[in-house]
Amino acid sequence: MLGAGSLAAYNPIPVLAGILIPVGLNIIDYKALKHLLKVSRAATFVLLQVLLITTFDNLIYAVGIGIVLASVLFMKKIGCLAEERTEIESLGEIQPETLWA
Repeated sequence: MLGAGSLAAYNPIPVLAGILIPVGLNIIDYKALKHLLKVSRAATFVLLQVLLITTFDNLIYAVGIGIVLASVLFMKKIGCLAEERTEIESLGEIQPETLWA
């Protein structure tokens, strides 16, 4: 393979593109694409942002931005869950003996 690498330079670019198109289509996970309809819009937004940044810019930037966006999404979800499960009582309703138990 290493010795034949110099011969690959003689292949026309359209031939290489013709090879890469079916390979790229075989890589796609179609089951995951169907799953996109069931996930939240925020998660789909993160996925599409990472896809676009990977395609048009840099993979390293896409990974970093994806981690940051997913972290913000996770923090928002946990904050909403914590807010739902938190009980707020006025100080007059709290019995003193329950504070030290």
